Amino acid sequence: MTVGLLISILLSNTPVWAERPACGVNFRTSVNESPPLYFPPEAGGTPRGITIDIIEELKKRTGCEFTVTSMNRSRTAHSLQYSSIDLALLDSRNITYDKYAKFILLRPSARKFLVNLKNPPANPPSVQELMNNPKYKFILQPGSRIFFKPDEVTKLEKEKRLITMPNLPQCFKKLKDTENAVFASQGTLITYYLGDHPEFTLVDDKENVFESGAYYVPRKGIQAGIALVEKALAEIAKDGTLNKIVKKYQRVPK
Repeated sequence: MTVGLLISILLSNTPVWAERPACGVNFRTSVNESPPLYFPPEAGGTPRGITIDIIEELKKRTGCEFTVTSMNRSRTAHSLQYSSIDLALLDSRNITYDKYAKFILLRPSARKFLVNLKNPPANPPSVQELMNNPKYKFILQPGSRIFFKPDEVTKLEKEKRLITMPNLPQCFKKLKDTENAVFASQGTLITYYLGDHPEFTLVDDKENVFESGAYYVPRKGIQAGIALVEKALAEIAKDGTLNKIVKKYQRVPK
């Protein structure tokens, strides 16, 4: 057998995974603790959710490893600040994270609102009406001011129209119990919760679009891995994989 033929045989039997880039990085990764982005594991099971599926795609496409911890936004900001994580996936771009880490765009994400109206009108209120009418109170969890423009936060704070709840389940309980209450977030999260709460009125913001993606803390030894992750995220968004993953976790209103 010639050397050339032997090499050809060996190459033809090389497993697909060997063709992945040599990443050599295990990223300490935070994921947003809120469904549908993340569902904690049930007894004997494994976690699931949009971010978990995206991480599985990243593993296949980059050869990198990811050690995952679910966190709220306040803890994620602290972890980015003190470099106790390498990567935060997924979240909306915001000035707090921008202080400590660099952003990788996945896709733009429209802002949406859910409103608890006792007698929903034929036409839902506009975003401008929600902001300018003092009867509307805005419910948010710590770290969620990222879904408001600075002038909106200033106005709502001055008028004492912000209600902070400790976590997402408590936000939706408060929303359900409070007439004329409003909850704002990016489209994927709002659509998911509308599936459980068709009684809420959906208000689309057609002007303000937020960037959704990942943050990373630059440190020695991970830049080559980050380049692979950035390339893979762009491919996931472009080839339709992201849309398939998001659709998998969306719920139809009851």
